Amino acid sequence: RPKRGREVPTTAIRLLGQAIESTDDPLDPAIRLASILLDLDNAVQAYAQLRRITRMDPFFQEQHRALREIFDGPDRLPAVFERVQRSAGKNTEDPLALTVCGLVMWRAGALDRAKGYFSQAIGQDEECFPANMYLGLLLLQAGQVRAAVGYLERAHEAEALNPVARRLLARAY
Repeated sequence: RPKRGREVPTTAIRLLGQAIESTDDPLDPAIRLASILLDLDNAVQAYAQLRRITRMDPFFQEQHRALREIFDGPDRLPAVFERVQRSAGKNTEDPLALTVCGLVMWRAGALDRAKGYFSQAIGQDEECFPANMYLGLLLLQAGQVRAAVGYLERAHEAEALNPVARRLLARAY
């Protein structure tokens, strides 16, 4: 890539890092940052970001009145969609990469595609904590509580001390 092309991801990474630290609801910037890192083949940093995401409250917007960042669908942020689809194509056997892709789809409102990525991740590793947790969350939000419980129990078994997984399982029960 030309030198200028490398400056853009570096700037985006820095600015998203600042956004994560300065907002009450860092989930969307963290998901975007993970997708950039994954696209840049920086799996270690992308997965570190994914671990961080699993500790963030997915219900923040329900519980607090705040301005909502616009992320209403693939037409709003085509670069993010393209980036994760490209990453999914390169990482078809990597459950954590597929989970990052599912997270982007979930936040963009492409729920069927998100479920597909999470299911694919679980197919690669049935104990994949973040994929189980977020597939359980999706099912819980869709009112499919019985189906959600199995995934949330598996997530809780994998990381019993994770506060989000514990809270989701309690909500499902």
